[in-house]
Amino acid sequence: LCFVHVSVNSYNVFCAMQLVEAYKMNLIYCDLYQATRLEKF
Repeated sequence: LCFVHVSVNSYNVFCAMQLVEAYKMNLIYCDLYQATRLEKF
């Protein structure tokens, strides 16, 4: 039971890290998009 709990916990951490990475990439992409859009004006 303890092992299952630990594996589920590490899986949750992995999912959280994936979400954070996707969120950071989204922010960077949005920043680049805004920057290129501003340069065109």
